[in-house]
Amino acid sequence: MVVGPRGAVGGRDGARGVGRVRIGGIELENQLVLAPMSGVTDLPFRRLAREAGCALAFTEMVCARALVLKNPHSAEILAIDAADHPVGAQLFGADPAVMAAAVPLAEAAGADIIDVNMGCPVRKVGAAAGDGEDPRRLGSGRGQRR
Repeated sequence: MVVGPRGAVGGRDGARGVGRVRIGGIELENQLVLAPMSGVTDLPFRRLAREAGCALAFTEMVCARALVLKNPHSAEILAIDAADHPVGAQLFGADPAVMAAAVPLAEAAGADIIDVNMGCPVRKVGAAAGDGEDPRRLGSGRGQRR
């Protein structure tokens, strides 16, 4: 059972009554979103979440540098099939240029939404994402990608 702003809902049919959400040009059937979780939200898990009524699912977090360097594991993380839409990919990294270069690669893999991890309490991820240490660095990536 999931609790939404209008009370408890359950399953695919009940979830539809929660209301629609729009993210850019993407309209979701409901407000049920599967967050990116490293080692958890692979394609089979996302398929199960969709069967349970999930409207938007995210892949596992993807290291932008590994994606740009064509690390095979990054391609596995970004495995997306035709039924896995809308789907988001969360990128993490500390270099704005590398982050900008990773976005079209994630889009080419099928990601409808790109989520930028700005810092994470998990030390390994937080350090690689720059741990939000200098938000002004974000501006240096402006204009490189929409």
